[in-house]
Amino acid sequence: CGLAQADLEWARTFLGLSEKLKTLEQRLNFLKSCKHHNVIPTFIVNGLKTGYQLFRGRDSSYINQLLSCIRTASLNFHIRTCHDEIREIKWKLCQAKTGIHQRVSDQLIFHEIMCTARDYMSYVKQYHKERLKKKFNWLLWKQHGRNDIRRGTTAAETSQQSQPSQLVNTSPSDLVTVLNLDTHPIQLDDNEISLLSRGPGFAVAPKITERLLHDVRISLAQASYGMKWKAEMERDDSNSVQESSARQLKLACPRLQTPFISTPPTRGVDIDVKMNNFSKFVIDTIQNSKVKSNLTTSQLAGLKSLRQRKDIHIAVSDKCGDFVVSTALAYKDLTITHLKSNSSVYRWIEPTRMVKGTAAEVKVPTEITFRNQLKNKRDGIEMECNSLIQDVVQKRGLDKRFLNLLMSHNTTLPTMYTLVKTHKIPPGEDIANKSLEELKVRPIVSCTGSPTEKLASLETRIITPLLDFVPCHLKNIHEHLGKLHELNPTELQGLKFYSADVCALFTNINVNKSIEYVIELASEHWEEIQTFGLELVDVHRILEVVLRNSFFTFNGRLYQQIYGAFIGCSVSPPCAMIYVYKMEKESVYADSSFLNSAMKLFYGRYVDDSGSLARSKEEAIENCSRISAMDEDGKIRWEVEYPEGDEYIPFLDTEIKVKDDGQVSTRYYRKPQNKGISLNYSSHHQMSTKEAVAKNFYRTAREVSSGPQELKHSLHKVDELLSKNGYPNPRANDSIAEGSGKRDKKRQPHLITVCIPYTGERDKNSIRREIKKNGLPLRPIFTPGKTLKQEFCNSRPLDRAKCVLGNPERCTICPLINNGSCIRRGTVYQITCEACNVGVRYQGEVDRPLHYRIGEHLRAMIQPASHENN
Repeated sequence: CGLAQADLEWARTFLGLSEKLKTLEQRLNFLKSCKHHNVIPTFIVNGLKTGYQLFRGRDSSYINQLLSCIRTASLNFHIRTCHDEIREIKWKLCQAKTGIHQRVSDQLIFHEIMCTARDYMSYVKQYHKERLKKKFNWLLWKQHGRNDIRRGTTAAETSQQSQPSQLVNTSPSDLVTVLNLDTHPIQLDDNEISLLSRGPGFAVAPKITERLLHDVRISLAQASYGMKWKAEMERDDSNSVQESSARQLKLACPRLQTPFISTPPTRGVDIDVKMNNFSKFVIDTIQNSKVKSNLTTSQLAGLKSLRQRKDIHIAVSDKCGDFVVSTALAYKDLTITHLKSNSSVYRWIEPTRMVKGTAAEVKVPTEITFRNQLKNKRDGIEMECNSLIQDVVQKRGLDKRFLNLLMSHNTTLPTMYTLVKTHKIPPGEDIANKSLEELKVRPIVSCTGSPTEKLASLETRIITPLLDFVPCHLKNIHEHLGKLHELNPTELQGLKFYSADVCALFTNINVNKSIEYVIELASEHWEEIQTFGLELVDVHRILEVVLRNSFFTFNGRLYQQIYGAFIGCSVSPPCAMIYVYKMEKESVYADSSFLNSAMKLFYGRYVDDSGSLARSKEEAIENCSRISAMDEDGKIRWEVEYPEGDEYIPFLDTEIKVKDDGQVSTRYYRKPQNKGISLNYSSHHQMSTKEAVAKNFYRTAREVSSGPQELKHSLHKVDELLSKNGYPNPRANDSIAEGSGKRDKKRQPHLITVCIPYTGERDKNSIRREIKKNGLPLRPIFTPGKTLKQEFCNSRPLDRAKCVLGNPERCTICPLINNGSCIRRGTVYQITCEACNVGVRYQGEVDRPLHYRIGEHLRAMIQPASHENN
């Protein structure tokens, strides 16, 4: 094909590595099948025959058990070895492909080489797959007999079927969803699965380290500052006047507050003495505590292994409560597939450059090009938000502190991450046979730290109270039960309860119409909501800026959501609910047939889930169709679930059925696909927290159950749930009498919170006694250890900033920072500069990324005349 001898050697190397890769992948699948069906390959059995001869004459049962353990360990070792070899070959394959691409100038020849390699790899894969399949069937027949092959069952399954059934019999692998796709294979060992089966909320017992004690000292210092400010405000009678808009907004949106606490007055010596004694007591208590590990040896090994693995992606499933594990490449391809398949909702923004005043396409964009594109877009949105709030504050004459709360600085663009909808996968279906297009995901755009986050928080506080004026809005997930049980049974005879779900509500609403409907409803009830000194036109302008700047990043690329609202923006839920209410108002509520239909008896909606009554399925579908017809774009569609015969219909966390006599039967419900993972009993949480979790489950079961039979069913569901999570005696927490409500907590005065790590019940009680003894106005919050979700999950897995420059290796400031990078914000620093006179020590705080503050000092050190005040 016209290749030079050296280039031909590169092509041969690429084909050889491709063949070896496919051979190893099929060998790995063979070993995994052997492990799953409890079959030991022949080469492992033959390798251990010599060991069996050495122990001849000993206890045969003990020897067989020992050899079985050794064979299993040997099989696991060969599986791990295959994984390591595959990773190494993939790396070499990428190097070979890069070398061919650099050497072959003709792209047609390069494409021909790649096509030839792809066809050859397909042949090699099929050959080894058929060969190893025959070998596996022969081993299965030899070790477990002919009957197991005919039935398709394994020896492990046969022994499991002979065991008596128990209330809870769940293996760890059933509590973790592993997306082991044919296109993206993944392998987790038993230790890793055992750890992840504990659930996302499982807290690992912390080790008492100097880092932990340092965090405790910071928390105690913050509490001391808060106590001094509290005492100062109680002395100052002028604080009793009406609060300003800034003060109201700060109380309504705590996230808008600055991370720093200003230095309190010098008064309060008695507080210093008490806090010094209390701090010393807390530090000594924690240092002397002995926190036992709540993980087994295998789970500790799994924790260490997962921390080192960079090839996998761990996330929480959408509604089933378990971990979903896939390869990092599979997660990336899955999200990109979703973006491409929904081209009417998302579009990729190509980078451009200015040429003679016009935007021109960048033909060969680099990573620096993409970073500059993101930076320019972020700066533009940030400037737009700040200019808007400055104009609003100036026109309304608001306090300068109000402006400081809402100004955005050093922000980042929103980023997308996806959660796999495992509840859409039918139970028992093989995930490996599914393609990426068949897997459904929920796209969430995280707006934390974005330019519009603060304005969105302000709009949310203003708009959310408008939902009180929506008649069908359900304020909580149990409000519908009270309304249904109040209905007359004679009116319900012949009716059925049905539920309906709006398909992808957030991404299918018209943003312009949604803003219009929100402003219309706000104008009708303007005097009844808190506006923080803003006018209706200001709310309109801010809402447009928040919802129309729908730019986000994924994998370092800029995208725009051209239709709908972000799932992840705080203002999206109330806007979407008001949008649907407007369609309901113009259809079912305005329709004359509404007075004669069963919907007039009950119709309620919780975000995108609605429930009502109808005489037939056709009537239920017609009710939803009338609402959908009000959508001008025709994107709002409903999925209606109507009972077939005498069955219950799930709605939120309840099951509802209207009996023939008109009585409403309700009971507790959990999805069949739900893995039943809650707070595990061995988690490093306070005992009172675990008891409260169990009591709340039983309280909910009693509240939603309409009769004795329903209550029995609900309590059994809770018993099964808590037993699965390791609670030794679940019913001991069912201390609530039937019909009783939540207990009323005594109203306590304003106390300063202080976060202290939980090290045991004895330490917790001693710290509480010390607070009471010294009369400190503190409310201790005993925090658990780091949860598995905090350990492994991240909303920015591919967009995590590591350095302001984008490359820590080229940054001159990142090596100067211990245990962090220059991107860190909200930092209190203490720096000793050896270049200054006699090593001057600098102390301060900075809300910007630390890169800019240290960079200012370095520039001042080089040119001191230009930075006199630095």
